[in-house]
Amino acid sequence: GGGGGQGSACVLLCEAVSSHAAGGLRPESGERLFVEAVSQKLETFEYRPETQCFLALLRLGCPQSGASSTVAVEEGLLARLLSGRSGAQLAEALRSQDKSARKEAKMVAKSAQARLTSARGVFELGGTRQGLAVFELPQ
Repeated sequence: GGGGGQGSACVLLCEAVSSHAAGGLRPESGERLFVEAVSQKLETFEYRPETQCFLALLRLGCPQSGASSTVAVEEGLLARLLSGRSGAQLAEALRSQDKSARKEAKMVAKSAQARLTSARGVFELGGTRQGLAVFELPQ
């Protein structure tokens, strides 16, 4: 095999999923897996008032096996993609009476969606309360 030796070795998407299903990658463990994958579809991108967060679910595909799996986008990553706004702030801006605030919020949401749907390469996955989630997108 060989390899650059930088960072952790990649695992297959299905390995990450089964490791999480088997009770690994618990949120409190802080454990991360690096998975080579391709973003196939942003399945959900919506504000959840009960959690005051956006819920983003991304379907990742494994280039090696062709298998796919849906994972959440971790809140911290999502906030960075939303230019540091919390879900509540963005939702408020999207409903704002101020046209320019609304327009800017739409652009922020669109650019976050674009980043998520165009991502391919090495994703950093870990466990959250919502289940398996992406903590870092490929650079």
